Amino acid sequence: MTAHRTLEILNSGASEGEKIKRLEQIAYATIDFDTVSRLVLAKNWKALDPEQRQQFRDEFKRAFTVSYGRRIGQFGQEKVIILGERQEPLGDATVQSRIVGGKAGDTKVDYRLRQKDGTWYMIDVTVEGVSIVSSYRTQFQEIIDQGGPKQLLAQLRAKNASGEGLAAPETAGSGT
Repeated sequence: MTAHRTLEILNSGASEGEKIKRLEQIAYATIDFDTVSRLVLAKNWKALDPEQRQQFRDEFKRAFTVSYGRRIGQFGQEKVIILGERQEPLGDATVQSRIVGGKAGDTKVDYRLRQKDGTWYMIDVTVEGVSIVSSYRTQFQEIIDQGGPKQLLAQLRAKNASGEGLAAPETAGSGT
């Protein structure tokens, strides 16, 4: 499972830069960024022209992996316990897990999966009841409301150029 591979990388003796590079490879292979991009923008997806949609996918993918690679790189002594799975509407499935030990303490994490071309991909992660897709949707909606799609793209480009990545979604009880 992806979570186990991720923890193997984190527990390896590799440098932080190498760990982040390997974590990005896992993210690119297991996350359906096309679907996640549509879900994050929701009704705003149609407000973007095809070129802007591609730019958003590219910038969002880069910003997402930079920010999560940096954050997840701080962990390493955790273990993943799979609690079960449940079927969701549209044929999706949710894998329910708990991350225990290390800096994570005891954190409930659910992975929403969707099958595409015979392969299962992540389309959302819910940490302690807070969906990453919903959190980013709220953040991006505020930016679009203030300055439109061009402003959103400009902000994502700026964050990527600075190496800053995305702000962490708020999770219940985590203080992040």
